[in-house]
Amino acid sequence: MIKINIASSLRAQRSNPESGLPRRPVGLLAMTVLMFLTLLISGCIKEEWVGVVYYKGNNPLHIGTFSSFEECRRVTGYKAEGMGEFYEGTCLRNCNYDFLLGQDVCKEAIDI
Repeated sequence: MIKINIASSLRAQRSNPESGLPRRPVGLLAMTVLMFLTLLISGCIKEEWVGVVYYKGNNPLHIGTFSSFEECRRVTGYKAEGMGEFYEGTCLRNCNYDFLLGQDVCKEAIDI
């Protein structure tokens, strides 16, 4: 019985420049994939917080857009306190308008 090790024969052909197989630039390919993944991930991590103050049960009053929760909490809480005891503040994270629902859909909502 004859055993053929395909992996070792392919390795031998790739290492032999006379085999006719093109050599792959593995370093360039790996670097390109790494750069693509870095750009993709960095775009997904960006957070945006929206501060909202509302009178219990009524339409919200948009306060502003912030890059961090701490900033949103500080400004929105200050505005809600200045408006009276019946006003509440909320910070909403990464909201997008959903046309089917007809409203904003947020990843997270934190009452302050």
